[in-house]
Amino acid sequence: MFPVEGCNVGKVTRVGTRKLLRNLDRFSVSDQIRKKASPMGRPHDVANLIRAGKSNDEIAIELRISEKSVEQYVHRAIGEGLLRESDVYNSPEALLGDLYEDLRRIEIHVHGRIHHALVQSYGDGESGWWRQGIPERIRVKCHERRERDVDEPCAPFCYCDLLDLDAIMEDQWTHLKDLFPDYTSNRKQLSKDLRQLNGIRNKVMHPLRGLVPGEDEFAFVRKLKSSFGC
Repeated sequence: MFPVEGCNVGKVTRVGTRKLLRNLDRFSVSDQIRKKASPMGRPHDVANLIRAGKSNDEIAIELRISEKSVEQYVHRAIGEGLLRESDVYNSPEALLGDLYEDLRRIEIHVHGRIHHALVQSYGDGESGWWRQGIPERIRVKCHERRERDVDEPCAPFCYCDLLDLDAIMEDQWTHLKDLFPDYTSNRKQLSKDLRQLNGIRNKVMHPLRGLVPGEDEFAFVRKLKSSFGC
């Protein structure tokens, strides 16, 4: 190959070398991203990058996908529980949405653990765990709530609230003390935490009262969710 007249061959070579190195670096980074990509798929990759503080356009560049695809993966990650709405949307609504979801998960989890433990202790069926494991005053209360339910009624135990669950734990502590290891040796703290949780739940579920959870309450619910193993 002969040099073109008037062309600085050395300069062209240096420029070409720098461009080649930049391309090699770019391919190297892309290869690293592909190697580090989660085996669980793109929603996990996007969730990890969101938590690392990356913007949608930065994620699109790193994963070599469109911003529209990033948005779709973000929605999937939220739906699959890989991201919280507040990880993506910095707004009071997103924070309250996450708090509601945490409260929902805790309540369902505690209900389920208590029911399973009582069935293991007393057996299934009304004559088993329901009559032997649930105090009479709570059984009556659950049936009354069920009768007043204008929607399609469900099983009576579903009408237990957090304070009822606390009372059941108190009554059946011998059978239930090992459900949540963080509280095995501290029944009083468990009762205190469940009552505080119930207060926060009331703030979220009754917004017309004008009571808004504070930052310490958000942190408390997150900590409690972890303690309960939700």
